[in-house]
Amino acid sequence: MKDYKMNFATKTLTITKAFAEEALIADSEASKIIANCHAVCPNLRIVYRTHKPSKTSNPAKGMTYQNMERYISAFADGADALAEFEKVKEFSLGQSNSYKYVYEWFVGRFPNYKELPTFINGKAYLNPPKEVCAAA
Repeated sequence: MKDYKMNFATKTLTITKAFAEEALIADSEASKIIANCHAVCPNLRIVYRTHKPSKTSNPAKGMTYQNMERYISAFADGADALAEFEKVKEFSLGQSNSYKYVYEWFVGRFPNYKELPTFINGKAYLNPPKEVCAAA
């Protein structure tokens, strides 16, 4: 986007901070643009452009260590994975970004964490044992 945008329907000129600073110089291109817009639309309202929100969401939002631990411990066979999780948290302390290290492990270990788990006889399983699958 340019440093400014004129909306004739709302009689609004949206400008960036850099454009506003440039417009303070009398003979600058920005001051000429603002003068021309005022000439065309005497009731012109000038507003600053605000930061646009990101169009992509953060997949790690809300994924705390506590939520990861809660997810893992909800499974009937999650004890081994929980012990593995604790080890990964220990290993992460030597990393420059320990959270990212643990998060990447979690997503790699549980790629379908946003989907429903496998339920057999009312219990959730990460890796259902063959004898439980045969009994169900």
